[in-house]
Amino acid sequence: VIPDGVHPTLTDVQQSLQTFDAQVRTVEEASPQMDRVIRTLQERMDEVQQRLQQNREEMDAIQASNQRLQTIRDRATRRALIMGRIALYLESLPHLDDTSDLKRQIQSLKEQIEILTEEVSDETVKDRVDSILSILSRNMSTWAERLKLEHSEYPLRLDPKGPTVVADTANGPIQMDSMGSGENWVGYHLIAHFAIHKWFVSRECPVPRFLFIDQPSQVYFPADKDIDGSMEGIENEDREAVAKMYHLALDVVEELRPGFQIIMTDHADIAEPWFQDCVIERWRGGTALIPSDWLSTSQ
Repeated sequence: VIPDGVHPTLTDVQQSLQTFDAQVRTVEEASPQMDRVIRTLQERMDEVQQRLQQNREEMDAIQASNQRLQTIRDRATRRALIMGRIALYLESLPHLDDTSDLKRQIQSLKEQIEILTEEVSDETVKDRVDSILSILSRNMSTWAERLKLEHSEYPLRLDPKGPTVVADTANGPIQMDSMGSGENWVGYHLIAHFAIHKWFVSRECPVPRFLFIDQPSQVYFPADKDIDGSMEGIENEDREAVAKMYHLALDVVEELRPGFQIIMTDHADIAEPWFQDCVIERWRGGTALIPSDWLSTSQ
């Protein structure tokens, strides 16, 4: 150090330069170490910042969880309050009688509901319908053979989708509209109705116990050939077919007596005792369903 007011000598200047140069070299030699120290400190600072960020995120999560816990606690408190009020109300009610009978009735009703639910299931209903159709088919096949209907040698069945009568032949099913003449159609209509009503009567179903049929013999005995109801002008084969048809109806009524009635209106008047015994009225020669003076000629 050179005092103030004293001019340094050349030697002083040289010594100062040498000292400064030595310091500079020392700094240059220590520079890599300082860089490493700086990098180390920087990495530590970055790590500390990451931890701080993680801590902030964890604190936010804890605060959110605390809010949820507080909400749950509030709900639990309200639930406990409501339950307490309900319990207090129930305690204030008068003592009820033994409800064991009511519980038994409830259990019985539940069992009945389960049974009814099973009975109306799609599979159960289909099985029952198939069973009923099988029974109807047996009666229809027997009666078709008795009336000598076309395709009566094959099993018959009632197809509810039509509804129609179907004969299951070796060449495939044949529906009623393809079974030939009008005589067959009338016959198949009759046996289908008879089979259905027989089932209704046998099962005591709430269905009216009568069947009204108008002129079933029309395909054999048209109205324009009717003079006095006599079938003398009709071929023997047709007369026999009409008699078989009416006799079948009579047998069905006798079998289901007194639970079934068949009412027929027709031109044919079969000269057989069993038929004549069934005739209630003959609307001929001015006798009709209604008195003639009911008719107005002004219309």
